[in-house]
Amino acid sequence: MSWRRLPAPAVPLGQPDTSTGPAAWGIRFATPTHGFVFGSGLWVTTDGGRHWRAAAYPGGVVLSLEISSGQVLAVTARAGPDGPTGWTLSRRALGGPVFGDMLGQLLLTDDGGLTWHAVTS
Repeated sequence: MSWRRLPAPAVPLGQPDTSTGPAAWGIRFATPTHGFVFGSGLWVTTDGGRHWRAAAYPGGVVLSLEISSGQVLAVTARAGPDGPTGWTLSRRALGGPVFGDMLGQLLLTDDGGLTWHAVTS
């Protein structure tokens, strides 16, 4: 195997708590060809990183993004003067164009799944 250079979205690297303009701070791939770069926006590739395009997302900043069982899960927050404030968990289908708020109860585990606790806002 070998590495080769591929283009990246035209956005500088940054951090959620210090970036004031366009910035990216995370990357996730669901498959070898379908991936996302996230930060103060969301960019998607469906050809392994050869081409990137801006994608619709819930707005604000994307603090975290994960892919599970064909779903893209995004934690977003509003951009405040002292960093991100509030948060929303949204999801969309891997190939879907639109994020929607998660409906139902969000559960959290801190012991590897032995016990679960409802998260309240």
